Amino acid sequence: MYSFTLIPGTVFDAEGGPAGEPYTPGKAYSSTRHGRFVIGSVGPHTSPGRWPFSVVPWGADIRLDAKGYVEVFMQGKWQHLHTLPAWRDTYAKDPAGARSALESRYKDLQRSTKSLFKVAKLPGQWENALPAKWVFNDFGQVSIKYFVDYNGNRRLDATAKAGRKKEEILSDFLHTTTDFELVALMNRELKRKETMPLGQSHGCVHMIPNVMQDWVKKGILKVGATLQIHEYAVSLVPRGFDKPEGSVGQEIHFFPGAKKIALYNVAKK
Repeated sequence: MYSFTLIPGTVFDAEGGPAGEPYTPGKAYSSTRHGRFVIGSVGPHTSPGRWPFSVVPWGADIRLDAKGYVEVFMQGKWQHLHTLPAWRDTYAKDPAGARSALESRYKDLQRSTKSLFKVAKLPGQWENALPAKWVFNDFGQVSIKYFVDYNGNRRLDATAKAGRKKEEILSDFLHTTTDFELVALMNRELKRKETMPLGQSHGCVHMIPNVMQDWVKKGILKVGATLQIHEYAVSLVPRGFDKPEGSVGQEIHFFPGAKKIALYNVAKK
């Protein structure tokens, strides 16, 4: 048996998918799957094509070529936006249209950010038609991906031993949102402390950007760390509890029913 004790000051807002929507591959919205998991990777997320604004990693440089077409620097080279997956299907022969679509998305971000901060203009280059860096990735700066550790070695194994299930990264993971990431950037530039709703996810876990970045820097969100996702029926974050499963040290616990994520100290009884 293991004893779990809530670490004071570590409870933060977080939001999962809708309750009562069992996971089905390809389904638009699903409940965040509960269980005990191990973090398998920490880093930028790029999508192969389902999420157009996420085919480019957060922070990639942006520029316009001599014809005014958008280029992004990724994989060690400049690439035209209209040639990338999920963009070329629509804009392969319309690079100006790709630029227009990106500028339209940025105007939406600018508009919502100005409304939250109650300002007529954003500071510096943020008021331009396009930013200098890619701030459009739907999953934010970094994503935390996890898996079911079937053999208990806390590593994501490439192959499974006979009689064991193969360990695979889940399609649910921890990440931030584009809008909240821009709000966090403006907070630093404007020396403000504005916040916004995290919003229901498609099944992943939405986190506050500053909290995620802080936990990554402190080594809380790291490869090999334990993540417990509770059932939706748990509507409050308990100060402590006992469970037959645990890992001595510190664990990350997400409560989708309470819309909170927290840290617990774990000791063996």
